[in-house]
Amino acid sequence: MTMSANAELTPKLVKAARALLAWSQQDLAKSAGVATSTIADFERGQRTPVANNAQAIRDALETAGIRFLPTGALIGPPIPRITKPESHGAPLRWVDAEDLAVWANRLDGVASLPTLLAHLIRATHGPAVELRFPSDEGIRHPGWDGLTTAEEGGAYVPKGQAGWEIGSQREGIAQKATEDYNKRTAKPAPLNPATSTYIFVTPRHWPKKSEWTEARQTEGHWQAVQVYDADDLVHWIEQTPAVGLWLATRLGKRPPGTRELEEIWEEWSLATQWPLTDDLVLSDRDEDAAEVLRWLRGAPSVFSIQATTTDEAVAFLHATLSMLPYETAAHYRARCLVATDAAAARAIANAPAPLIIVLTEPEPGLARSLVQRGHFVLQAYDDSPVSAGEVRKLARPSREGIAAALSEAGIPEPRARALARDSARNLAVLRRLIPSAPGRVPDWAQDPPPRALVAALLAGGWDDESEFDKAKISELAGQPYEEAAAALARYVGEFDSPLRKVGKTWRVASPPDAWLLLGSYVTAADIDRFEAAAHEILGSTDPRYDMEPDDRWMASVRGIRPVYSGLLRHGVGEVLILLALWGDKIRMVPSAHRRADAIVSKLLRGADQRRWWSLSRDFRLLAEASPNAFLTAIEDSLDQNDPPIRSLFGSDEGGVFGTEHLSDLLWALESLAWSPELLARVSLVLARLDAIDSPPGRFANRPAKQPSPYISALATSNPCPSRATPSRVGSNSQTGERCGVEADARGTAASARHIRSCANAALARLHG
Repeated sequence: MTMSANAELTPKLVKAARALLAWSQQDLAKSAGVATSTIADFERGQRTPVANNAQAIRDALETAGIRFLPTGALIGPPIPRITKPESHGAPLRWVDAEDLAVWANRLDGVASLPTLLAHLIRATHGPAVELRFPSDEGIRHPGWDGLTTAEEGGAYVPKGQAGWEIGSQREGIAQKATEDYNKRTAKPAPLNPATSTYIFVTPRHWPKKSEWTEARQTEGHWQAVQVYDADDLVHWIEQTPAVGLWLATRLGKRPPGTRELEEIWEEWSLATQWPLTDDLVLSDRDEDAAEVLRWLRGAPSVFSIQATTTDEAVAFLHATLSMLPYETAAHYRARCLVATDAAAARAIANAPAPLIIVLTEPEPGLARSLVQRGHFVLQAYDDSPVSAGEVRKLARPSREGIAAALSEAGIPEPRARALARDSARNLAVLRRLIPSAPGRVPDWAQDPPPRALVAALLAGGWDDESEFDKAKISELAGQPYEEAAAALARYVGEFDSPLRKVGKTWRVASPPDAWLLLGSYVTAADIDRFEAAAHEILGSTDPRYDMEPDDRWMASVRGIRPVYSGLLRHGVGEVLILLALWGDKIRMVPSAHRRADAIVSKLLRGADQRRWWSLSRDFRLLAEASPNAFLTAIEDSLDQNDPPIRSLFGSDEGGVFGTEHLSDLLWALESLAWSPELLARVSLVLARLDAIDSPPGRFANRPAKQPSPYISALATSNPCPSRATPSRVGSNSQTGERCGVEADARGTAASARHIRSCANAALARLHG
């Protein structure tokens, strides 16, 4: 079925269609043969595609199974149903029959009974059942209280069509049931009683329901007659923990350590003057969203995502589901449950129905255990360092994406652009810039902070088991470590706390947020102490460098490790970025932001092989803190006859897979290449690195094989100006030969000319 000629292809419809297919914008662009920017701009509401592109987009979606209806809705291929695990679980009774009776006595309870039934049906039968249950004000309208159509029958929803009536009164249940039955039997539309089931539901205990059901069945008007009372509902609810949580929360009986997905979204999005929207959270993250949707279509597994805060990661899941048509999204939400601690997650591990469990305190072992019991597990990480494993870091939204989403949310365009600029592409900072109550700040930021909290702000994180870490905290605080730790202890566990303590580790919960609130209390002496500490911490030599490369994987076994913890190194690197971005918050230090340039420049000036190798894990932080100082240091090293930076090109062959360090440098350069001002310069550096990568190492990520995706993305619509034949990495398409970089080592001049010409072509397209 094709879309009617006068029906409009809207951004919302295209986004929903992509979600049903689990496609990213790139996937749709490739299928439709249009530029990704065409899809992105259309979905942001910035530009309407020309007629032929709009038709190509529509054709691509319809070919993939999307049907656009004249009503403005759409239908897609059926999504896989989340099936029950083979092992039988244990019911979770969070509400009982008495709770249901109490709820039914409340006006909001009566109005929400249809919603409860809809949640239960979605949680147990999924998208296989079509349903309609008007709730709230809708219950006052004439007609059935609910209608369902099921291709297959289940324990509570019969096969075929069924009409549902609800009675909530305490007395005269039989009378109410009979009146509703007679009324619907006389006027059954749109159902045919001979082929449909009549269902009466009451939240009360009804001992004589069986006798009433048998009497109505004997009359023979309906194919079948069923009754569910409080006992049946309680049994149904305990099979579906996410629905049980929904009801228990409304009854004031929330199980410890559990929260609803919708609840976290509302608290997160409504904490600002203008409510944050799904479009804002999804901005420039369409590939991330597509990965989440693909994950939900597969077998139960662990999926880990990292955002600035855990709440943002949870909000991203909510926003991703919101891309889908309402009923499809509701199917997933009816199985979602957020566990805020390990005890809560373990309590629901043996639930009888498969769940989508969100862990805000990730524990990989626990997550895998939950998966073995048939659950999907999403681990939500904040931006603190994460140990090795598969964690997908959400893309940072662009300024343009943030500004467009804020404008769409009703913020005047000049204000939206200013907020996008001042937030530095960080949603945690954006939320603090537009609080719902102007001037409202957390309790810990209302008075001048203790010296220990300023020291924590400047350290970012540390490990109590490292004497060297503790010594640096003591220096930054200007007091013994024991006194500093005692002063910080009161913040642990506090609502909206600036600190988190897990085991022996401390870290600032949201460094950008804390910097905006506490930066004005940082003094010139604090910055001097931080600068000295940064040089000592980041400038310390990693003792593993002096080991034989094939033995380095055994370093931890032999007790050989860096002097300072990775948590402290990462924290100091993040503070360098904050200093560069928001140095103006430090009112007592003129041009404080320039101190970041000075620190990075001094740290890398004249760096020898040990220094380059020891800093490899910190490259991305240093590059973001001071791009020019970082690039200058690389260029200076490459100017030498025997470049010290060459120490990054080797690999450690010991262990199972081996390790190499060049990728850290390439990832840092890749992040800088997204800036049009730095693109050509980064390209030349890549070419010079390619020239000394001879012979190329065995790992795939090399200077020539992994050019910046920004170069590729911008150049893909332009033939390479210096090449008439396709490259080894490039590809053919209807726009001509694509630009790429040969994997073969070649002279610096030739490689530099090629990459620079491609970069200039990309820049020309960007500005043209």
